[in-house]
Amino acid sequence: MIVVNMPYFQGLTILADLPPSPGYTRDFSYCVKITNQEKYPDYWLFLQISSVNPNAPPSPYILIQPGECVPVYGYRPIATISAIAKNKVQPKDLENSSQVTILENINLQNALIKGTPTIQPPSELPAIYQKVEDNFQVKSLNLDGLQLSLVKQDRQLALNWLVFPVIGIAILGWIIISRIRKK
Repeated sequence: MIVVNMPYFQGLTILADLPPSPGYTRDFSYCVKITNQEKYPDYWLFLQISSVNPNAPPSPYILIQPGECVPVYGYRPIATISAIAKNKVQPKDLENSSQVTILENINLQNALIKGTPTIQPPSELPAIYQKVEDNFQVKSLNLDGLQLSLVKQDRQLALNWLVFPVIGIAILGWIIISRIRKK
């Protein structure tokens, strides 16, 4: 019987099972923007980021500023947009940190009007990108609920279907030409 010491291979399998570090979202920056927020001046919109992993704690409720794109990050993130009437919120219920305003009052967090659908980062991306931004519109907002809809965007996925075949044909052509020259 042969006994093999496998410490070299053991590390490789462990590395494959490790999740990415917090804040890592598959090498692209993703954010969410509400395009028609000014049509609802009596409400404040908040974004909360949770994860597909039920053990990961959700982020605090972040105030969405009109016209700004709120970054969605983390391990397999899911964003939920919620609303509350401005007259229910007092200045002491909000905490202003360096870059964001957070809803601190637990009672108000429970009273938020939850939006549907939940937002997940895209699974397909174009070949050339730096930042992916999804724009949403509020379709309806009342005490019964908050309905959102994605504004149609062209992420130029057709570029993938054009660039990669052209690169493949160029490599194949180079291989054929170099073989012909060797003969």
